Amino acid sequence: MIRSPQALLAQLADPQVRVLDIRGTVTHQDLGAGFEQGIYQGSQAAYAAGHIPGAVFIDWTTDIVDPLQTIKAQIATPAAFAQVMGRLGIGPSTKVVIYDQGPMQFATRLWWALKYYGHDAVAVLDGGFPAWQEAGYPVTTEVPNYPAQDFVPQIRPEWRIETAELVDLLGQVKIIDARPSAHYRGERSRSQRKGHIPTAINLPRPDLLIGTHFKTLEQWHDQFAQLGITPEDTVVAYCNGGVAASTVLFALDRLGYSKLRLYDGSWNEWGNRTDLPIGTA
Repeated sequence: MIRSPQALLAQLADPQVRVLDIRGTVTHQDLGAGFEQGIYQGSQAAYAAGHIPGAVFIDWTTDIVDPLQTIKAQIATPAAFAQVMGRLGIGPSTKVVIYDQGPMQFATRLWWALKYYGHDAVAVLDGGFPAWQEAGYPVTTEVPNYPAQDFVPQIRPEWRIETAELVDLLGQVKIIDARPSAHYRGERSRSQRKGHIPTAINLPRPDLLIGTHFKTLEQWHDQFAQLGITPEDTVVAYCNGGVAASTVLFALDRLGYSKLRLYDGSWNEWGNRTDLPIGTA
């Protein structure tokens, strides 16, 4: 669901609502010859400086990832994810609203993670923290402490896809690459190889937004129709680390598309494996 700042303001007094602040950044270091190194950071300092009343902070680089994976930013294990959600006071009846600082990709990444682990009562704040501030709504530095809850993960494997299965399905599914166009075209890369997954269509994540706000459902419908994506298609989305791609799946979910899968390994995996095919056209 998409939540407006006004609607969230009206919900803040609801004890069943938990607001999650997942502000963060993805920057890069230029390595030369068109190669980059991605730098992933959580924005806990921004949270400490001021956040929506009642919100708790989640670091997207540590709290919801698996630190034992060699591929960056892979989803946390069920036990680890459940521990974090439970510690923040999220149980089976909790209604979750998520926000970031405006790119929406960190908020939609956590939206996807909660859906993947079986929690449906989750919404994303349209426009993120900037929209809340622009509306003139209250900001606090107080850090809340909620009673722990029992979060029981129920994995939905259909929401995620591994490399081997994606290789087998090439040509049978629609693949959307949410990276910048220069990465898709093979001009730049954050992995050892340049290019894209064969048959993939490029839809950079910012194209789904106007500023920090989501485009309308009608605009999204037209965008996907122009790309030849239909509700009957199975759609796999990827980017560099499975974060920007989640915004593509969020938009499609809002449109009622039901066969949606995130390639969590994304280009961080595919681009570093010489045994996998690459599209460069």
